[in-house]
Amino acid sequence: MKNCQKTSRRRLLKVGVTAVCGLAGCTSLTDRENGGSRSQDATRNTESTSTSSGQIRDGPPEMSGWPLDQYGPRNTCYNPTTSGPSGPVKEAWSTTLATRQSIGQPRGGETVVVQDGTLYTTNGGGIVQAIDTGDGSEVWSRTIALQSGNKRPTIRSLAVMDGRVFVPTGARGSLLTLDANTGETLWETDSTDEGVENPQRYDTPVKGSPTVVDGTVYVGDNRYNIYALDAATGERIWVYTGIEPNRRKINYQLAVHEGLVYTARQALDAETGEIVWDTELPPENSLGGDPTIHGDDLWALRTYALRQLDLKTGEQRSYHGYETDVRTSGSPVAGEGHIYFASKTRKGTVYALPNDPEKISAYLEQPAGRTWQKALAAWQTSSFQGGVAQFQASIADGVLYIRSSLKDRGYLYGVDAATGQRLFEFETSVSSFSSAPIIVDGTIYISTHDGKLFALSEK
Repeated sequence: MKNCQKTSRRRLLKVGVTAVCGLAGCTSLTDRENGGSRSQDATRNTESTSTSSGQIRDGPPEMSGWPLDQYGPRNTCYNPTTSGPSGPVKEAWSTTLATRQSIGQPRGGETVVVQDGTLYTTNGGGIVQAIDTGDGSEVWSRTIALQSGNKRPTIRSLAVMDGRVFVPTGARGSLLTLDANTGETLWETDSTDEGVENPQRYDTPVKGSPTVVDGTVYVGDNRYNIYALDAATGERIWVYTGIEPNRRKINYQLAVHEGLVYTARQALDAETGEIVWDTELPPENSLGGDPTIHGDDLWALRTYALRQLDLKTGEQRSYHGYETDVRTSGSPVAGEGHIYFASKTRKGTVYALPNDPEKISAYLEQPAGRTWQKALAAWQTSSFQGGVAQFQASIADGVLYIRSSLKDRGYLYGVDAATGQRLFEFETSVSSFSSAPIIVDGTIYISTHDGKLFALSEK
């Protein structure tokens, strides 16, 4: 790995750990058999301030734009600093993303992020682009080198923070960091570096979305390895190796809050990588999708249910299950006092579940047979074109923005977050959407599978 040193600055504060190097290297490997405990210095001031509505802000007050895949480190997809369109929208501008000549037709990326007036995105051909949010013109583009044996890098996501763009290339053991102004390489991890212990353990694609908090990058790979890296240098701080047979690949964004790193089923100490709690669910009950933090709880989707876990202990506080023929989809989003999620049906149903501990407790005390949909849901709405097979939504200033897709069309809906009332619908006739909608400075940004990037504003 480039810019890697044998001794981590944080590692000097810890004792009783084993050193390893490579993508798993220049770090401390935690002793998970002892269960671990949260260190006294683990709590960081990452997002402790609240919004005007009383909700904990998803990120520090100075955070601007939409820098991470899920907006902030709590994975809420809620931008409290802006308003978006609340009525019919128009195309402010659109552009076609760059493509690699050997690949042919451009493909839209799954992630769009924005900071300081520049939008960053990827396409299926392994190209990272910076776009001016004012007019859609290209600031720079960077073609990622093809890995031997691969037709193309499988870049699914990226993040931008403090002048750096963090790109999991999808190659084995590779996380690339670029200068946000120029696209030049700042550092890159590589599991094939000399000195790697058990390299096959880390010889696996890095496809998780990076979470950047207080100068540290947290990211997962396809073998449930979790890495903490110095954002400035790429130096390894620690690595957690999820070798248990019931672990799933981490192709989502890890949540980080008050000194803890959360997967969809466990919490790790952000300073050491030690396990704080683990749900220890059997394989058939594996949780998936981006874990979302709202209030004092971690919300995570299971195939047929939404689980609510206590942030500090991992104890299951509530379980909202469907009938066996209805599947959850995508990831829950949180804002305006509610958790929003969807069922995977032909038309799709989106639910708004109020994060009200007293109401949930009263519901759990009711006799069996009373469905949570009727007892708890503030509202539910359906009839989305193409359904919501992969629920991706965002929230800003009381509006929930939901994408849905058919094979050759994309639909974007604006819904009143408090009532579920439909506010507007936008349709593309060229391709379905590939990214979630994000909202920055009153504008919606979203890309399509055929490589089109839209900026939408209110008419």
